[in-house]
Amino acid sequence: ANCFQECAGALAAFKSLQRVAMESEPSQPGGWHVRDDAPAVGSTEAPSERTDVPQAVPSGRSSVQEATSRSSVHAAASYAAGAASRTSAFIDVAMPRVGEVPFLTFTVFAVVLFAFTAFTDSILVTVTVRAHMNEHFTFPIAVSALNGIWIVLQILLFADLIYVFFRYYRPRPKDDDKPRIGDSRVRMPKSWYCLTRCFNAELNPRSYLLMLSLLLPLNALVFYVGLGHPVYTPSRLQDAGYYNITELVKLDRWPTGNGLRVDVGTWEVFMWDGKTAQEFVPRLFITSTECYSDSSPEYRLLAQLRAKGGNEAEDYPKQAYCEALIGTMMAGSFAEPASTNEKTWRHDEDKWDEAFEFALRLFSSLAGIVADQTEGANTMVSLVGLSFLKDMTDV
Repeated sequence: ANCFQECAGALAAFKSLQRVAMESEPSQPGGWHVRDDAPAVGSTEAPSERTDVPQAVPSGRSSVQEATSRSSVHAAASYAAGAASRTSAFIDVAMPRVGEVPFLTFTVFAVVLFAFTAFTDSILVTVTVRAHMNEHFTFPIAVSALNGIWIVLQILLFADLIYVFFRYYRPRPKDDDKPRIGDSRVRMPKSWYCLTRCFNAELNPRSYLLMLSLLLPLNALVFYVGLGHPVYTPSRLQDAGYYNITELVKLDRWPTGNGLRVDVGTWEVFMWDGKTAQEFVPRLFITSTECYSDSSPEYRLLAQLRAKGGNEAEDYPKQAYCEALIGTMMAGSFAEPASTNEKTWRHDEDKWDEAFEFALRLFSSLAGIVADQTEGANTMVSLVGLSFLKDMTDV
């Protein structure tokens, strides 16, 4: 509020200065009226010796008005300069430099990092809980425990940074002895101080942001095995007790055997007692729009049905409709739409896969931006090599 008040005062002073300057403009070129009794140009006639009228008189302004306008101009200029100085000082206090990094740059960078950290953490927690509830995939206890510990660490880092800015705007007398970030008035975060004391690390604002960019998303690595795991269609044949269909897929017995019969035209599977075929309830079809496990009977039937002209079945038939665990769990966390026309981006598995991948790539991109700015002869990043941003983003 003080900043806006000072800016308004400076603007008012500038308008007053402009108005006074316009009022003091001369009414004729040259700024002077020529006396009517003055000799013409080129005339040798001497001017009259009148003493009551000056030779040249300023147009339309008395000496008192002139002095008043000059005083007003000087006062307005002084006020504008003072207001600009006070505004600059206020901005300096309100948005101090964090070491050699501008306040807004440091703040926006940190906000983006923690915002995307919250986004990736929410996805990881949702996938872990829903996968366990739906029995699609169960992450080991150690993975869940490590993820919980890392989320607590992320919260502590965020709270540490928030507390630093809070104590800058609400200082206490005992805070005067706290370590600062370089020569700035902002105190050093506890995490920064611990790294400096425990590991003798020489950090600056850029390397601190680089550390956050690399540390915050590390919990995604412990989910590496499970996040890309495909979500398989539950096997109805296994649930019905038809585990071994080796006899059925033999070329001399196909499409009847092992108590099953397959319609090669419609790809429907029937129960076969040797004389009659009975439908499953509900009816069972093998389709290319499901995702069967490679150990399931349905997968072997799909391979055999795709064989043409008596050829041998494919060893690993392609299944284009298989989706990763992360996309399926996130899309399924929203209410199922009544029709396909009502589906939004929230119900699209690929959108969630790409969003999670984009968030992780953003961390590497931000780390690369900071590292490129930090490179030099005496920095840790310079040991890795130049063009760090290109290396990090070229995955």
